[in-house]
Amino acid sequence: MDIFGSIFGFFGSLFGYVLKFFFDIFMNYGVAIFFFTVFVKLVLLPFSITQQKTQAKNARLSGKLKEIRDKYATDRQKQNEETQKLYSKEGVNPASGCLTSLIQFPILLGLYYAVIRPLSNVLHLGDELVTRAVETLKTIPGFLTHSTYPELDVLKYFEPLKGILDLNPAQTDVISKYSGGFSFLGLDLFGKPEFTNILIVIPILCFITSAGSTLLMQRMNGNMQQPGGGKLMMIGLSVFSAYIAFTVPAAVGLYWIFSNLIGLAQTFLLNRFYGPNTLNAKTEAQRLALRDIEEAKILSAAGYPEPVFIPLGTGDVFTARNSAQQKEWKQQPKKKKRK
Repeated sequence: MDIFGSIFGFFGSLFGYVLKFFFDIFMNYGVAIFFFTVFVKLVLLPFSITQQKTQAKNARLSGKLKEIRDKYATDRQKQNEETQKLYSKEGVNPASGCLTSLIQFPILLGLYYAVIRPLSNVLHLGDELVTRAVETLKTIPGFLTHSTYPELDVLKYFEPLKGILDLNPAQTDVISKYSGGFSFLGLDLFGKPEFTNILIVIPILCFITSAGSTLLMQRMNGNMQQPGGGKLMMIGLSVFSAYIAFTVPAAVGLYWIFSNLIGLAQTFLLNRFYGPNTLNAKTEAQRLALRDIEEAKILSAAGYPEPVFIPLGTGDVFTARNSAQQKEWKQQPKKKKRK
């Protein structure tokens, strides 16, 4: 195996323990992949929050960024300098939101190696047993000796192999149990999608969920007015995800579909707490609160009674209460200075 395969084979082995944990509970590989996806989303939640905050801040700055682009349309260097100044002033790192997207690809490839090598990476059987099972399968009449996914084929055709392989009862039991759990909603997760079989629904759903989740996330972040190149990239990534799902076992494409759907639900929740409107409201509330504090300091220095802030909440309620307090303080007589 090459270096690339060794690295992702290692990740596949790690993810295999998680998949086996969920499979032993639900006895179905499709359900195990669903809970594996939930597990991955929870692990990546801190990165997803950072990504959501960055997207929300970028949406807030879109108007100012457009002004900079229009003002320095013919001076790219000045445009970049002013853009960096704006990001620095607002505390925005435009690259920070990319980390979650980049992490997804090693996870996807790690899962790929867990799916295509279930005997090695999920059941963690010894190399000798796996090699013997694959070689024995090749001796069965009618079986293609150049299979792309031989370990999947061992599971798929394990019934005729049981009488040939020299396995102990524990090994036979665990492989038999695992080989019977690759059916999910009538779909054979062993197989690859083809235009002539029902598994073609997997890449189609990959495209729909990928494009749909991206569009909805942009709408929620108030960033629908993106240049044509951005829209083309979005469609291209969705087509790419569908193509990958078309070339790998259905179990891998199923993970991608679950990832898109769970990611969309996660975005709805994160947008509720870290969306552009929410961040704008929090920023405005902080600005008004600081203004009230500064006014209180001025009033106190001028000899008015020392105000006592009673925060009842945030936003308009907090500001309205403080403004009412200030009017009351201004109407009170000044303190007489002691001689």
